Amino acid sequence: MAYFPIKTRLEAKYQGQFMLRMAVNKAGPVVTDNGNFILDWTNFDQTLEWKNVNQELALIPGVVETGLFIQMAQEAYFGMPNGSVKVQKRSTANSLPFFFI
Repeated sequence: MAYFPIKTRLEAKYQGQFMLRMAVNKAGPVVTDNGNFILDWTNFDQTLEWKNVNQELALIPGVVETGLFIQMAQEAYFGMPNGSVKVQKRSTANSLPFFFI
């Protein structure tokens, strides 16, 4: 599968963990309508220059799209496991990056 070389390359460059998103109601990974897989990125360095990272990711052959929404919102709302909502202002908002391969 093409996702594995991309996953390995990203882990070497950006650190953190890149995991193939697994489906909940079926066996195997999530597959987009266009037949792509999704990698979720966790344990990442929150001080990265996200605009540059987004551009670098988009230039990698095999990466279709990123889930980094750079400078598109003033606030981010995160639903927490206990039912509360965490609000982060633009200057510190970091979400779980993901991208399609």
